[in-house]
Amino acid sequence: MQYCFDRSDHRIEAPGFDPWFYNTSFNAAKAVALGKHLPSVLSFVKALPESIAVKIGDEVSANLQLKNVSQESVSNPPISNAWTQERKVQIEELRRSGFTRSDEEHATIFHTLLQSDLPTSEKSTLRLAEEAMLLVGAGTHTTSWIITVIAFHLISNPPLLRRLREELRTAIPNPAISVPLMELEKLPYLTAVLKEGMRLGYGATNRSSRIAPDKSLQCGEWLIPAGTPVSMTIPLTHHDENIFPDSHSFKPIRWLGENANELEKYLVAFSKGSRSCVGMNLAWAEMYLCTAGIFRRFGSREVREEGDLGVLELHETDESDVRMQSDMFFPVAKPGSKGVRVKIST
Repeated sequence: MQYCFDRSDHRIEAPGFDPWFYNTSFNAAKAVALGKHLPSVLSFVKALPESIAVKIGDEVSANLQLKNVSQESVSNPPISNAWTQERKVQIEELRRSGFTRSDEEHATIFHTLLQSDLPTSEKSTLRLAEEAMLLVGAGTHTTSWIITVIAFHLISNPPLLRRLREELRTAIPNPAISVPLMELEKLPYLTAVLKEGMRLGYGATNRSSRIAPDKSLQCGEWLIPAGTPVSMTIPLTHHDENIFPDSHSFKPIRWLGENANELEKYLVAFSKGSRSCVGMNLAWAEMYLCTAGIFRRFGSREVREEGDLGVLELHETDESDVRMQSDMFFPVAKPGSKGVRVKIST
C-alpha cells in the first residue's frame, strides 16, 4: 500500500486485526479459475449493480468490491497520510501538470505511471484501479503465505529453529537494533530457510500460459508447434523428486549443499524470464526482514533464550494447514483449515 498509495490501512493494528482486504482479495483470486473457463460469467457479474452482485457470493463479487476500493484510492491517492481536500486538489494538479520536485519523497507507483509515456487510455482511473487491485492483492497473499509456511516449519522443528537463531544472534547481538537488509542477505542459513519456504509456499499456483509464436519447442520426446499455448504449475517443478528429493519436507540444508547453485534454476516461485514477478525484490526484502525480525525476538518452547520477547507455540495446527490441497490461483490448504495459529506467551 505504501508503494501504491503512500499510505497504510493499518489493518494489523486494528483490534483483532482487520481481515477484510485479505479475505476479499483471496476470494477474488478464487474466481480466477471460474473466469478462466467461463469468462462470460464474470462479465455478467461486472455488468450488474453492485448491490445485486454481492448477493451472488463473495467469490464472484469480490473482484467488483476490490475494484471499487482501488478506484477510489487511485482517484484520490494521498501524497501523505492526511486525507485533506488540499491534498486531493494537489493530486488533481499532479494529473494535469506532472510531478514536482517537492513531491519526490512521496512518489508512488501511480505517480510514475501517470508521468510515463503510456497511452492516455492506459492512465484512466479504471485502468489504474485494475493495476492497483493486482499489485496489492498479489503482494499480500504470496509473501505472507510463504512467511506463514516458514513460521510453521520452524516452530514445529526445534533443530531448524535453533540453527537459525544461532545465526541471527551472531549477526544481530542486540535484537532492539535494526540490521540493514544487505547484512541479512549475507546470512547463508536464513537465505536457505527463505528459499525452502518459497519452494513449499509456491507463490501463485495457477497454470501460467506461454506461447512461442515463431518457433517450435522440443519438450522431451514431444515437438510443440509454434503458436501452441503451453502451461504448467510451479508445484510441478518444486515437487519433482528428481530435483528435490523428499520434496514435501522442509529442508533448508538442501540449499547449502554442493549442488545448491544448480538448484537455483528450479526455484520458480517468481516465475522466470520476461514474465517473472516485478515485485520480487520487495518480496525478498519483506521475507528477510520479517523472518529475521520475528525469530530473533521470539523463541519456542524448546528453543528459547534470555531476553526473548515471548515464546511461539502452535495452536491446533498441523502440517495439513500448510500443505496445498487445491489451486485457487493461490495455494489452498484442506477444507475447513483455520490456517496457522500461534499462541504467544512469556
